[in-house]
Order: sequence, then C-alpha cells, then structure tokens
Amino acid sequence: MTIEIVLIIFLVLVIVSLLFSLWNRTKQGRRITDIEVRLSEAVPISVAYRASLIKKLTHVHTPELDELMTRIDNLSGVEEERFAKLLQERVVDVDDPEIDDEERDAALILPIMNRRVRADAIVIGKIGVQVVLVPPSNKED
Repeated sequence: MTIEIVLIIFLVLVIVSLLFSLWNRTKQGRRITDIEVRLSEAVPISVAYRASLIKKLTHVHTPELDELMTRIDNLSGVEEERFAKLLQERVVDVDDPEIDDEERDAALILPIMNRRVRADAIVIGKIGVQVVLVPPSNKED
C-alpha cells in the first residue's frame, strides 16, 4: 500500500469517528433535555395525590366546595372550618346517589393529605429534599 492510500483510510476513519461522536453527543443532549423537562414537571407525591383527590371531589353540583378546593392552600380559618364541614357532609351523606364510595373516601382522606402537603412543604423548606413524582417520558429510546 502506498502512503496516500493509508492516509485516505486514516482520514476516513477520523471522519467516521468524529461523525459518530457528534451523533452520540446530540443523542445525549436530547436525553438530558428530556430529563430536565420531566424534572421541571415533577411535583411532590403528596401534592400529586392531593390533586387526584380534589379531581375526584370536583363536581358542577357543589360550587362552594369546588371554589374552596381551588384555593386549598390559601383558606382563612373560617373557610377551613367550612371546607371541613362540606367534606364531612360528603362522607356521611349516604343517601345521595351522586356520591359514590370513592368520593366518600376522597372526602375522608383529603384533610389528611392536606396536612401532609403542608408538613412536606415545611420539611422541603428546611432541608431541600423531597420525593417527587416524575411524569413518564413520552418518547421511547
């Protein structure tokens, strides 16, 4: 083999290596971006669970309770008492056909989860550590 052929083969290998490296970095960059996006959407598990309970309890026929749930983190003392009373009515009103067992359970659990969310917020504020629910990736690699 002549020196020219060896140089050409060497250059081709260098170019292929550079292209592969560039492709790999681009793929890693996309993965990092995907992870960053998913983490930006992460919420503490207690908050996610509370949101699912609120969703279960939200109905057109209960506008007062629905309105209070939209401001669940900013209720006054009087509103907290009214909120607790409305939830208790959901638990004990067994004759209402629009309230199923899941909704009764949600009304029973929501005050407990709300306290957990508040306690978690204090811990997160003090130590900065939290357990989060990260939405799954929409992409398959």
